[in-house]
Amino acid sequence: MNPAVPALFGSVATAIAIFGGGLAVELFRHRRARIGMALALAGAIDALLHLVEARDISGKLATMHDDFEAGRPVRSAPVMGPNQPFQTITEAYAGDLGNLGGDLPFRVARFVTHSYGIQLDLLRLSGDADDVKIKLALIREIGTLWQETSAVGQALVADLRSVAGLGAVAGLSAPPPRDAAPDSHDRRTAPEPPRSD
Repeated sequence: MNPAVPALFGSVATAIAIFGGGLAVELFRHRRARIGMALALAGAIDALLHLVEARDISGKLATMHDDFEAGRPVRSAPVMGPNQPFQTITEAYAGDLGNLGGDLPFRVARFVTHSYGIQLDLLRLSGDADDVKIKLALIREIGTLWQETSAVGQALVADLRSVAGLGAVAGLSAPPPRDAAPDSHDRRTAPEPPRSD
């Protein structure tokens, strides 16, 4: 046998090992980055949902709507200005959302865009430029959009945690409204289905 053949096989094997090792390291880094992004986004979305519930924005909007309809003076609108930590986290991952896979990039972008629009609407509502009819319509629009956005956000938190290999955590995500009875179809209160791992 030609003495160059074992050397050639050794060189090829070394090249394959180096390439395979590099590929494995890169796949590991990609997976860690994807998990980190999923958890950061889940945390930011969950925190925003909790903040809106804790500040009872929906209740304040309902009271404001009733006061406008009754002709009573309205002191101020519930203001929720720009949430800098939420913006920082979502902007940091904006270019990498495609790595989440499936429809998650679409849903994250939709949640972020809707929540930003709601924040702008709340700021507009606190101003004096619009008349009562416009403010009433804006309150109804914010309420409808928030219900949809909140549902999207709650599902996102669960799905992003799943990307990271984590299940639901009790107490994570916005609690049900204080005056509402638990609903068996509500993702926040429904028991988790058994896992088939």
